[in-house]
Amino acid sequence: MTPGGRSDAVLDDSGEGDEEFIRGVVAAADPNVLRIVLLQLGGAADLAAMEVEKVPIRAGAFFGDVLAERYHADVRDRAVAVLLRGSMALPTTPNERQTRVLMELLTGDALNDSEFQFGWEELAFQQFPRDPRWTTLPPVEALAGFHVVVVGAGISGLAAAIMLKRSGIPYTVFERQSDIGGTWHLNTYPEARVDVSSYVYQFKFTRNYPWPEYFASQGETIKYLRHVVDQYGIRDRIELDTEVTAARWDEAQSSRQLEVVNANSRRPISANVVVSASGLFSTANMPKCNGIEGYEGRLCHTTQWDHRYDISGKRVALISNGSGGSQLMPYLAQHAGELSVFQRT
Repeated sequence: MTPGGRSDAVLDDSGEGDEEFIRGVVAAADPNVLRIVLLQLGGAADLAAMEVEKVPIRAGAFFGDVLAERYHADVRDRAVAVLLRGSMALPTTPNERQTRVLMELLTGDALNDSEFQFGWEELAFQQFPRDPRWTTLPPVEALAGFHVVVVGAGISGLAAAIMLKRSGIPYTVFERQSDIGGTWHLNTYPEARVDVSSYVYQFKFTRNYPWPEYFASQGETIKYLRHVVDQYGIRDRIELDTEVTAARWDEAQSSRQLEVVNANSRRPISANVVVSASGLFSTANMPKCNGIEGYEGRLCHTTQWDHRYDISGKRVALISNGSGGSQLMPYLAQHAGELSVFQRT
């Protein structure tokens, strides 16, 4: 995208479209999404009447909204024709009514107000689509005497910190690890990455980030989170290598009295509010197998991956095939001497 708001990615130096390249790109695109783009660009009305089918994905856990196959070639040809015309001005941002029409055409279903509102916010046409707003701004002295503690500097903890800063509420983030990122700092096993599109996974208040990967790897996700921390200037409110070890409610003071520990000190902290953003995947959960405590081979959890250990030629057992297991499995299959996968369901 150029600074002038025009899309020139498919043009060669002469300004002419490379048809072979364009057709290759269009062939890889979702025809239903292409149809909606064409409609937004002012395409023919018959695009709106095309049938959308519900197709099960992820073993039926979800359903995808798929354009009926008989329309695919036509939609792709129209998209290629538009792109071959050369540089084009980007369409104006649709209003809520126009957006709802496009969303319902994409899914083939009428949306209730709650579904539409969620989708509208996800599109992030505004910089902060879920911005907290004071109905009545408290006095400066009341805010200055209020303190929020956020436990954890992963994705949720960082989002909480940014919104607290925007609201003018004093806060401190305590992170027991040596860097921000939470599970994305801890999990460095081979092929660790997000399992949805990077553009869906990112914060809604940090748009147009130049993701180099469609499914961002652990390293790229950490780079993104560091970018967000610096963009919003919250690094000085995060204490790393610091763990909250106790929290007691003080009825008389209407506050929580916390114990905070790092390598150099153990100190009390008072907080009016404690936000737990400690996450689910920060502590290794080893399987409860009879005799595992006496196992003489190598035991390794994905959250504690040892990159120095060479599995070449080894017989490896992988327990569980959730996101971590399914990402790690190809690496193990390629490098181990033998791989067995165990899954209880």
